Amino acid sequence: MQKGWQQIHLDHTGRPWIALTARDTGILARAVTEDGKSFTHSLRLSLNMASSLLDLLLTQQSRTATQDREALATCARTAAESENLHFECSVWRRIGNNLRVLSCGTISVLKIDNSGISEIIRPHSAFHEGREKGLRLDENTRFYSTQQLGKDSRGDMIRLTELYMGAAKALIFLVDPRLAQLLVSSRLQTEDITNFIDSWQPNVGRAERTYILLNFNTRI
Repeated sequence: MQKGWQQIHLDHTGRPWIALTARDTGILARAVTEDGKSFTHSLRLSLNMASSLLDLLLTQQSRTATQDREALATCARTAAESENLHFECSVWRRIGNNLRVLSCGTISVLKIDNSGISEIIRPHSAFHEGREKGLRLDENTRFYSTQQLGKDSRGDMIRLTELYMGAAKALIFLVDPRLAQLLVSSRLQTEDITNFIDSWQPNVGRAERTYILLNFNTRI
């Protein structure tokens, strides 16, 4: 990012995530397969979808939010056409002094500002959907995606937000919802977040430490 920096950490202990960035545009994505595809094959599928989307966004003349949503849905449909799979992904791109973020799947997007850390895009998960309806669901449902992109992708399936970059210190994309909840309830400063993630150990299950941190301040 201009007048800032980005830090990317990909944890390949589970299903593989990939991240691609060019200029002021970036993508975090993974393929979710239903037929036991190999690690390498899943990685290739993710890379194919993300690279085609990045090419499209960088060459797209118009920059409306609706067109960005449709571009993401179209690339996912094309990539899934001959495969039994779906995609989870988040995309960010700078539009002037604003940052546009699109997301579909179980990724949490958090904003860091002078007031603390808040969630600006919530995951598509059974836990979050149930909570909105007043249901109490098992914690494990945080990992169950209720929305993914595939052969039937539409633009309205994708969450979207835009924020003025001057009103935030940083954004962080997290794939583990337990970690997102901890950060929202913390009083961590931006420079302490990555150390916290690296040392975090969940009480149950394996830690998913994949994250992308977009820092809008000059790196010290």
